[in-house]
Amino acid sequence: MSTWWVTDLPNWLVAIGTLGAFGTGGAVLLRELNRDREREAIAERRQASTVAAWPTRRESTVESLSTITALLILNNSSTEPVYQIRIEYLVTGTKQSMSDELQILPPGRYERELPDGLQETWIETAEGWIKQGASVSSPTPTPYSQPWNFTYEISFIDASSRHWRRQADGSLKRQQPIVGQVNP
Repeated sequence: MSTWWVTDLPNWLVAIGTLGAFGTGGAVLLRELNRDREREAIAERRQASTVAAWPTRRESTVESLSTITALLILNNSSTEPVYQIRIEYLVTGTKQSMSDELQILPPGRYERELPDGLQETWIETAEGWIKQGASVSSPTPTPYSQPWNFTYEISFIDASSRHWRRQADGSLKRQQPIVGQVNP
């Protein structure tokens, strides 16, 4: 019988075991590093994910005349303000755009008027609701189900000076700062 079985085989088995341990340790390390990156990304998005905007219609009655007006709700559900808020509106079916800016949005929910050209008022008649200034004056039973004639995106800077953009589809993306822009 050869001495290979006695001397070389145990050395090879130890070497293979060592390589396996290094491989397993490396895989565990990579998995932990990925988890850390994911936790950092979640922590980074924590405040930004609580900032949103949406259009809404609100009914009011003055001297027996019922109207519904449109406005934009801005909501910051975090405990810190966000800064340099810019709302960009794009009129549906055109290349016309409008914007609105605020310097600070404190925590809470706020109502903001829509820019001229996007404001709408519905007036209640005996036949239904009619949109003021509309070329077609066929009444609708409820304006709340009517589509908006614009899309919008909101950009802002969070309390940690990170730039964000909530797109028209609701997704949130980190933005690069604009050169020369002063952070809060």
